[in-house]
Amino acid sequence: MAKTIGQLCREARERRRLSQEQVAAMTHFARRTISNFERDERTAEQFAYACRLARALDDMELLRQVIEIEVGVPAAGRPIPDGIDRHAAALRDLAIREKREAMGALESLCFWRLGPDQREAAERAARELLDAITATQWVYDALCAAAGIDPDELMRTHRLSAAA
Repeated sequence: MAKTIGQLCREARERRRLSQEQVAAMTHFARRTISNFERDERTAEQFAYACRLARALDDMELLRQVIEIEVGVPAAGRPIPDGIDRHAAALRDLAIREKREAMGALESLCFWRLGPDQREAAERAARELLDAITATQWVYDALCAAAGIDPDELMRTHRLSAAA
């Protein structure tokens, strides 16, 4: 059976042997509200709380699972490794470069003939797509932070239009 956002939050808190009071101080949500979130008795703002909790605990796996439940799509994200410039403009340039590489790899594939013979080219394209997704997530986070946008709320409310 699939876990709920509340169950995931409770498990993350309990793994670290934290009380609801301690988590309340970390997330700025009331202890009673956290209790309601963990029992899934309150869902308004539950996603925002879960994201804030994941960030406070530095728990990327919790964040990924919560996003997948809320958005319905698995989240692919990794922390920015040491050695990569974290400035928003540098991350933008990296994301653009990675997307261009992914586009080139995709354009070189013959999709009507995909099969075992094209495995190497398909795998290269898939790796390039993962690099582009990761770099895009990094610049998304940097852009939202610089502009004061709540990235979790935007992710929760924005949907790719059907016309795209």
